Amino acid sequence: MDPHDLRVALRGRAVLLVHENDFLRRYLADVLADNGATISAHAFAGIAVTDAIRDATPPPVLVLSDSVGGAEAWVDEARARGIPVLLLQSSRLAAERAAADRVMRPPFSGFQVAETVAALIHEAERRLAVGDEA
Repeated sequence: MDPHDLRVALRGRAVLLVHENDFLRRYLADVLADNGATISAHAFAGIAVTDAIRDATPPPVLVLSDSVGGAEAWVDEARARGIPVLLLQSSRLAAERAAADRVMRPPFSGFQVAETVAALIHEAERRLAVGDEA
């Protein structure tokens, strides 16, 4: 995706980023924010993340590390609310979680994560438009 198109796709879009690794969380938050997304970043699982998933308007995209405690429950909660989920695997050996919309395995760049978030937003909007036409 062209960098300009990426900034247009992410401008003002809410992204809930949950990662246990401080460096990766800050790096991904910076790349997403530099491309226009509005970031809510959390270091670990907790009530704040659950509340963010339940109360977000408009619904965010959830970018979640599979190493965070409670990750599977958050994927289920987000999917039940129609929130797209990008699961970041902590290693190549980690088992794939079928419930996530997309799964990325390392190595990946911040730009690849941003492109995937933009694609998830586009897919969610397309599903809503089809639903509105039905």
